[in-house]
Amino acid sequence: MMGTSLRCILASALPCLVALAGCEAKIISDAAPWTATDVQGRPVPGVSVQGAAGSAAAPSVTGGATTAAPGSPGSPAAGSCDTERLGARAVLLAPRQYVNVLRDLLGPKAVSDQDAAASAEFLFDIVDRPQVTTATLDRIVRLAEQAAQSVKGGAAKLLGCSSTADTTCVRTGLGTLARRAFKRPAAADELDQLMALRDMGFLVDPTAPTETGVLAALQAILIAPSTLYRTEFTTPVQGQMRSLSAHERGAALAALLLDSIPDDALLKAADDGSLATDAGVIAQIDRLLALPRVRTQLTTAILTAYGVPKVFGTQKDPKLYPDFTAQMQNSMYEETRRFVEDVLWTRSAPLSELLSSRRSFIDAPLAKLYGLPAPRTAFEATMLPPERAGLLTQASVMSVQSRPDKTSVVARGLFVRNNVLCLPKIPGPPTSVLTAVAMQLAENATQKELAAYRAKTSPCMGCHAQFDRFGLLLEQFDAMGRHLPAQSAAIDFTGLAPLDGVVADVNDLAARTQKDQLFERCLSDRALGFALTVAADGNARCLGNLRDPAKLAKANMRDLIVAIATSPLFTTRSGEL
Repeated sequence: MMGTSLRCILASALPCLVALAGCEAKIISDAAPWTATDVQGRPVPGVSVQGAAGSAAAPSVTGGATTAAPGSPGSPAAGSCDTERLGARAVLLAPRQYVNVLRDLLGPKAVSDQDAAASAEFLFDIVDRPQVTTATLDRIVRLAEQAAQSVKGGAAKLLGCSSTADTTCVRTGLGTLARRAFKRPAAADELDQLMALRDMGFLVDPTAPTETGVLAALQAILIAPSTLYRTEFTTPVQGQMRSLSAHERGAALAALLLDSIPDDALLKAADDGSLATDAGVIAQIDRLLALPRVRTQLTTAILTAYGVPKVFGTQKDPKLYPDFTAQMQNSMYEETRRFVEDVLWTRSAPLSELLSSRRSFIDAPLAKLYGLPAPRTAFEATMLPPERAGLLTQASVMSVQSRPDKTSVVARGLFVRNNVLCLPKIPGPPTSVLTAVAMQLAENATQKELAAYRAKTSPCMGCHAQFDRFGLLLEQFDAMGRHLPAQSAAIDFTGLAPLDGVVADVNDLAARTQKDQLFERCLSDRALGFALTVAADGNARCLGNLRDPAKLAKANMRDLIVAIATSPLFTTRSGEL
């Protein structure tokens, strides 16, 4: 570990970090809620907060205030949803992204798996309060310190030099690393400061002064504002839109697909200006989507969006569900992972198949659960029974959206409403209501009895009418996803928008949602929000060719990524703070 003296050498770099966090508006992360005010408490232009006044909530893209003047560069047609823009901003790295950055710069050993897991929340307080606190700053410094120390004894090799005493080579090597970390070429004065740190290494370790100094310079790069933030500072021109620079587009694309900083190919495309064009961006998208890392990243994002990894923390009553073992949990997760990979990458199928496809991948335990013959080989492609359709009926999702001892109409209903259809969210009930319901019903009341009570009892009925029916439609599956034929029954959705009339089963639900492309639009909204690091409810309608229902119906993951990355929502800013 570096000593205290070396920390003193780095002290000159730390005020810059604090200063940026204290003056930049719109410090946004997708990792936690954010308050839509700058650090002086002033409202942030171009961002609206959904929720109660004064509460922390995710900002969202809004229109009106940032509309370009007619005829100005990037101005949209009158009435177009392309009038909606974010303003200039600095986007804070999410914790997982910072870990990826450290590993991408210094190698996989820069952060241990244990430290990566422990750092999952270490930046959250920055998001909640757009200032870097002393405690949080110390955690950042310590993680960067450990990462720098991971290359001790190999600093020269990392920089591509024969020795850390080779001043010319070290400056070039530090410039190369800083270029990747900063997502742009490092300025001459920035390199001067890094070399000054290199030259001060003798204060700590006279026996290896230049390597010690290089480690200090590396740590300074890792805690620099240009590393911790992705900036989108377009030139402010009142009433006009401005395109992101090629380097800003490259950084945004890297955050979306690599969950990290740009790789060398992205930086090269930014340097030569290719990323300033949609054609150049699309070429890089096609290159990146061929990388296993990117495919894994996007697959994981889909799995996380639908709560699938939670299956490993899900518990079931062993007396009621003895088959819900660690092996079964692994099987459930692996089925859904392979299913998503098959839809997204193997077949490049329309996104709608995530909700409707019966093609899946099972092993012997899942075959028994689903009432199918054991496959010849584990996780071979299999057509599931007709009562199942896509993610919604897979054992992983059904298990997560259930209680340890029984199903949950509420959990499943809200899951469909919020995660599959993106319908307006409904606030949770006050404790007094929950207590009153518990006193009126027997402890062993069935889910249907509970739903019937809520449907006719004030004040429950107003809210539960909006989601219970979705959950009741899934009562044909038990708490770990086993089909219950006796429970199969059509549900009347009359009067419940956007569905109306009787829905026969889950397959019918998938067909009904596809008619109006509710699922595809919901997934597109979530993907756009992930790309922009803000809430994007309803703004998927602005995604280029995907505005056309016929094209959206056939859109695969590549189509969605291209539509997002070439959308004015992604590529332009208002120029206003």
